[in-house]
Amino acid sequence: MLLIESLLVEEAKKIALQYPDNEKEKYVEAAKQLRHPFFDWADIKATEGVPKIFTSPEIEINTPDGKKNVKNPLKSFTLPVDISYPLEKGQNPNDKPNYNVPNLTYNPYTPAGYPTVRHPNSNYEDQTDLLNSNMSVYVPTVLRPGVYQMFHISNFLRFSSHGVNSDDTQTGNVMSGHPSPINLAGMAHFASLETAHDGFHLVCGGLGGHMAYIDIAAFDPMFFFHHANTDRLLALWQGIYPNSWVPKTIDLNGSYTDELYEAIDENTDLTPFRKTKTEFWKSSDVTDIEKLGYTYLEVEKFKGQDPQKIKAYILDLYKPDPHYGRRFFVKLTIKAGKLDGPYSIRVFIDLPDANAQTEVTSPHFAGLVSMWSSTKNHVHDNTFVYGTVDITAAMERLNIRT
Repeated sequence: MLLIESLLVEEAKKIALQYPDNEKEKYVEAAKQLRHPFFDWADIKATEGVPKIFTSPEIEINTPDGKKNVKNPLKSFTLPVDISYPLEKGQNPNDKPNYNVPNLTYNPYTPAGYPTVRHPNSNYEDQTDLLNSNMSVYVPTVLRPGVYQMFHISNFLRFSSHGVNSDDTQTGNVMSGHPSPINLAGMAHFASLETAHDGFHLVCGGLGGHMAYIDIAAFDPMFFFHHANTDRLLALWQGIYPNSWVPKTIDLNGSYTDELYEAIDENTDLTPFRKTKTEFWKSSDVTDIEKLGYTYLEVEKFKGQDPQKIKAYILDLYKPDPHYGRRFFVKLTIKAGKLDGPYSIRVFIDLPDANAQTEVTSPHFAGLVSMWSSTKNHVHDNTFVYGTVDITAAMERLNIRT
């Protein structure tokens, strides 16, 4: 996001200089202050759907030559090349001849000259009504509860990753079904920033939509507004827990540059993102967002104050609506590569015949946990994902009492 933001600002500065002299100064100053916007998909207003700026075919802008209607660059991106089929092993870049490109057969049809889509129909066209309908269901049942829960977590590993158990291990057993007092701090490790992040990818993209698939999600302009919000949520969490950051741990999955079971910490290189020609960015470089040139309203409002004040403010911002005194959860442990590609596990209450075709508009629908993954052949065998579904609202709708 830092890279795309810096490029955005540089382009804005160039464009600002093209305005007439009587307008140039205000645009030059605006370009200096510009930062990449975020879309807070857990805000209560998001239940009304995504902002129209992401769905309108055209927008009116004030150009250096006056007002014009232009094709909306935030609705979609028209692909200049055919990415319908993954590269074969022999098509690797010359500097990586031994890299085994996974055969990602689950990717949707994405030919050159076609725009990115969200919830496409059989004619490969956006279904904005379906997208907004999904937002109206999933914001209150999945996204808001998930964000609310994760702010109760003080441990960075548990907060950041959906693959960390309560004892900071990577694998574990399904929790006991016996009744116990609800303890958000103790059970919140089943919520995480990664779980909330993954959930919006699938809610936004839908079946066949680019945002739902790892390898092509970044072609949808929404990707960057989503990730700007993910960065924001991390910064809010830092405001609550200023002394918690990336600890030393073991990489149980590995990557192209990191060996399996390699020790990693806040000083591990974040390849391939270069800080200079000879240095890569590290997590320790981005601890203080103000040094990166920006902040957020909530962080600035409580700067220098007791972290409990910002915590209370943020929890009130994302509290479940209505705010029940007692809450009930279903906890899920999922094997990450169980299926080829991304998938979700949906939870229905008191509906034993529910299946993949059961509508989420049913009063029995409680929520879901999303698995935004590559093919099962591209995921380590011991990788598990943990998640929770808050079933309280569904129980209230169905008049279920305990």
